[in-house]
Amino acid sequence: MFLSPVAVAQSGTGIIQGHVLDESTREPLIGANISVVGTSIGSTTDVEGHFQIYNLAPGIYRLQVSSIGHKPFIKADVVVASGKQVEVVIALEVAAVELGEVTIQPSAFGMHANALQRSCYATTKIWRSERDSKWLSRIP
Repeated sequence: MFLSPVAVAQSGTGIIQGHVLDESTREPLIGANISVVGTSIGSTTDVEGHFQIYNLAPGIYRLQVSSIGHKPFIKADVVVASGKQVEVVIALEVAAVELGEVTIQPSAFGMHANALQRSCYATTKIWRSERDSKWLSRIP
């Protein structure tokens, strides 16, 4: 959706637009979520990390920004004026994923192998039919 500056000025609302980047690589973050805190208004970044939020009444806003694999961030004091566009650039820090301790134990099957061997009996039955006996007689 594109609103010309004239349309924005006539509506009495403003626009927040900007980019969301990875702090260390400076690459755009695709699919980052931007929410205007205290409202149900928000946006998602495109393939270039760009976003736009339209129809905001004049005021001071806080943006909550999140992306998978990055720490959430709140951008405070974003001032929106009637008929104006405000530009913000937000760099998100990579979130370190801390894994818990891993303990390796033998499988349940390995622990009970002896019990399984004691309880398993193989029984083989050969059923013969007239056709099977003819086939078996040909085996040297």
